[in-house]
Amino acid sequence: MKLKCELQTVYRTGAGASQSSRKSQGLLVLSGRMPELLVTAYTPRNKRGLRYQVTSLTRVFTRHAAAGKTSLSFREPAHDLLVTGDPVHVRAFLAQLSGAARGQDSERPPPAAAPERVQPSQMGRPPTRLTARTSGEYVRAFPPGLQHLTANGIRLRRVEERLLRLSQLRSLDLSGNRLTRLPPIDRRLPQLCELRLSGNQLETLEPLTERPADSQLAYLDVSGNRLAALPDTLAFLTKLHFLNAAGNQLATLPECVTNLARLRVVNVSNNRLSWLPAQLERMELMEVDTHGNAGVEPVYEPCSDQPPSLEHLAAGAAVRRLGGRLPSAAELPLCLLELLVQCDRCRQCGRPCFAGEGGCESKKP
Repeated sequence: MKLKCELQTVYRTGAGASQSSRKSQGLLVLSGRMPELLVTAYTPRNKRGLRYQVTSLTRVFTRHAAAGKTSLSFREPAHDLLVTGDPVHVRAFLAQLSGAARGQDSERPPPAAAPERVQPSQMGRPPTRLTARTSGEYVRAFPPGLQHLTANGIRLRRVEERLLRLSQLRSLDLSGNRLTRLPPIDRRLPQLCELRLSGNQLETLEPLTERPADSQLAYLDVSGNRLAALPDTLAFLTKLHFLNAAGNQLATLPECVTNLARLRVVNVSNNRLSWLPAQLERMELMEVDTHGNAGVEPVYEPCSDQPPSLEHLAAGAAVRRLGGRLPSAAELPLCLLELLVQCDRCRQCGRPCFAGEGGCESKKP
């Protein structure tokens, strides 16, 4: 049996010391029969392979086999093989290894001998893109290192925990399903740049961005859902470039959207909007689509003449010092970040101001 995987070798040198090779694409081949059963490890640097007697195998770590990770520890040579691969294939390899080591017959017994030489092209790389066209394809294990996942119209009702373990995922398309709620996707998938959730049954985006984080999300499509409002925590998506919230039930567009300095395209068509934040006019937007709303027009409200609180002064000073952008979690205490999520801009002067208690920063002495 052959297993394409990522392979790393740990060389145990005695006295508790060890050295490790670099992780690389590899191929494990199980061949022969007991007591000559062999595991041969091929890597791009060792195309002829390094052979290990299964009789020298001292430990097999299977605790994380469901996630596609295992390790094989040999007595001679004193090596540990750290293996990462497709969870289904890893478990199948371990099952055949266990059966062959016990001398059990199998429908597909290991070959009598391993190849003398293996080319790097035969080792392969785990796919970085996956398109699940049916629910059957989706329930299969995700390959490690997955960066792009598409699962459209397969009747998904929830985002599973195993999906949130794909730490390298950069784009996720779950359009046309039956999702009603979201987990904290933006926090659990730190590399995510593109998220498509159109045509679901979402009534809220919380807790998509439940707390401050260094979000990489640049493209967000939540069109065709049942959203009555967009959350204030949208302000934490500081790298957002494209926002599509068309075809929902939005009555207002939150002021926090005007704090998204990188936003260039906004689509809020076919909602229930009757007005938009006037500060949108000061943004560097390339496209704003508002058709299908009831007479959308900018609204200007007078600035407050009340003196600001010390907390609001500190928050306003932070915004001005950073050139108007929203600070990150590493730059300010959490209490100020929570206040800044609700920070509006004066619709006349464009300076920071705070609803209810604050005062327009342009009016303070």
